[in-house]
This record gives sequence, C-alpha cells and structure tokens, in this order.
Amino acid sequence: YPKFGYDYVRTNFSTKFSVNTPLQEGIYDMDITLKDGTVYHVHDVVKINYKAPVIPAESVTVTNKPKKLTVGAQYQLNYTVKPANTSDKVTFRSGDPSVATVSDTGLVTTHAEGTVWIYVNAGSKARDSFYLTVADPVRVTGIRIYHNDLTFRLGSERNYDFISAEVIPEDAENQNFVFESSNESVVTIKQNGLIEYACYVDNYYGTPKDYVEQKRAEGKDVLLEIEQVGAFKVKKAMPEAVLIFLTAPSVTELAARLRKRGESEDFMQARLAKAAQESLYIDRYDYIVINDSADRCAEEICGIIERERARVIYNEEFIGSLQKQLEPYRKEDI
Repeated sequence: YPKFGYDYVRTNFSTKFSVNTPLQEGIYDMDITLKDGTVYHVHDVVKINYKAPVIPAESVTVTNKPKKLTVGAQYQLNYTVKPANTSDKVTFRSGDPSVATVSDTGLVTTHAEGTVWIYVNAGSKARDSFYLTVADPVRVTGIRIYHNDLTFRLGSERNYDFISAEVIPEDAENQNFVFESSNESVVTIKQNGLIEYACYVDNYYGTPKDYVEQKRAEGKDVLLEIEQVGAFKVKKAMPEAVLIFLTAPSVTELAARLRKRGESEDFMQARLAKAAQESLYIDRYDYIVINDSADRCAEEICGIIERERARVIYNEEFIGSLQKQLEPYRKEDI
C-alpha cells in the first residue's frame, strides 16, 4: 500500500525487478520509490515472493570411483554436475547398506565384506553408478626381495635402483615400500622405484616407474620391451597393461639369428633354454606375434594398439556424451 500524505490508498501495480546476484527462494523486503510527476516521492516497504528458476541437471559424474575398499574404511566421493548452476540436488544411495552406506555428502562407509552398487542422482535424469567390492584387509606377513650381488663402479648410477621387492602375500593391502641404505656414504637408493626388474641371461634391465606414469598422463601409449618376469610384474602393478609375446617363427630361425649377431655358443644355449622356459607361460599373454618379417610384425603390433584403444574403458568420455544425447529417447531402465 503506497502511502500518500496521511491517507492510505489501495494501488494495483506490477513491475519487473532485475538483480545482479542470484537469489534464494523466499520472501524479501525491498525499498521501492514511486514518483508522481515532480511533486510526490513515495517510499514504502513491500514484500515480494521470489521463486528460483528450475534448471534441471543434465549429467552427474563421480570422478574418483573406488573399485575396492576394506571393511571399516571411509571414502569421500567427488563429483561434477552439469550445468554447474543446476537447481537439482545431488543424492547418493547404496544398493546394500549392510555392506556400505553413503551419506548425503557422498562419504562412503564400509561395514561388511561383500559387493554393492553405489548410485548417484541429480534430479530425475542425471545419474551415475559404480560397483564396489568390500573385503577384509589382507595383512603383510613378509617381504620378498629380488636381487643378485651387484658390483658398482664409483661415480656410476647405472644400477643403483635395479632392486625390486614384493609383499607376502601378493594381495596384501599395504604395498608401500621404503628402500634404505645401511651406509649412504657407500651407496644411496632412490624411492621412485621400478616396475620391471629381472636378471635376463646375466644382464639387468629396469624401467623407471615415474617415466611410464608421466607418459601415460600425457595420453601417450608406452611400449616396454622387457622379458617375461618383468612383463608379469608390470601386469600385476597395472592390470590394464597388454602383454604381447614376440617370437621367432621357429627355434631353428632363433638360433640362426643369434649366430648372425655373433653371440657366443654359451650365450646361445642359455638363450634357447630361457626361450624353452618362457614358452610354458605363453597362455598368460594377451597376444602372440610371430616375428618373421620386421614390417609385418610392426604392422601387427600397431593393429593391436588400435584395437586396444577401442576398448570401452578407454572411451568413457565418448560413452558419456553418447548417453547424454540419447537420454531424451530413453523410456525406462533396462
């Protein structure tokens, strides 16, 4: 009711208000100034009902999905929702609260061994989920160190990190190693570690873990030319790794190539014995490539890389985009 002098006059009016900052839904007090020509200036306080606009969520994605947690653990889920200014609330739900529960803020708490689906929703259409395994932690009972007696030249760093170890049992929860030297004035040991170590016919080979992780972070494919023990250690550390068994077309051809390279008879016999041992574990590889022609062999390996790039786990961004585009056509969950 605008106030004119000492009298109150009922006035009907409508107007549009513009604001510079977002408002929450509710009732607000506002100062309104009305002008009547050049004479009257009216001030009054009115209450307006403001209702925030409805902005539905288009997608919600958990960015740190755990695959496995131990009983009694807590894990905070992080997520992104689009658009960022959606009015829809993000909610969390556990498919089996007896195994794990999840709070309104996304804090997962595990209670018992088992498997459970964790669901995340934003509004009626945006959703995400992941499968979680909960198990009792496997305790470390020992450590196995792989090493031979090594001789170092003063000032050389060539072999200082060619030592690897693994916990017993292999699936123990704590996989963190700390390497220490009992006398750093004689030798120091770096903590960046190796993902491959082996003695291959009396030669030592190692691949620095930091280098591999850096290249993968850059989105590059990393090819490691390593022997069998090292390959299996890589597969254990990185289950997504693809193992390719590269072999000569025959033992006769392998021996001929070794002789052509000028290898000694003792080395050749040791190499053939190693090949015989390795052949027993070919079934643990993902592919086998026969190296009868360098060009054909390289072409086949490139083909394997292309096929692996097409795997679902490496195309999650595209799949998410495709699902988003098809969302309007989905009538019910399958």
